[in-house]
Amino acid sequence: MHGYFIIPLPVGTMQTSPSSYCNAIAMSNSNCTTTTFINTHFTPCYPGGCPVTTFFFHYSAGDQSLLEHEWRNASDDRNGNHGDIRSTNAP
Repeated sequence: MHGYFIIPLPVGTMQTSPSSYCNAIAMSNSNCTTTTFINTHFTPCYPGGCPVTTFFFHYSAGDQSLLEHEWRNASDDRNGNHGDIRSTNAP
């Protein structure tokens, strides 16, 4: 799996921490979420003030004897969703 979010930051939003931890305040990677990362590294704005506008994630489960082994979960500006990961035909 690999992918990314693009989250435009509103005017006046500043980086508040260069920490390598997900939670820059607690100095921890436990229970890491997008909300935790954005709101502890930048002026808090997520999700209301700076929502995700663009995203792309590619999932691959190759060499497992699956009927389909790739799936893309993406926003419309990244060509939307495509593919499937499954081992049998749906009824």
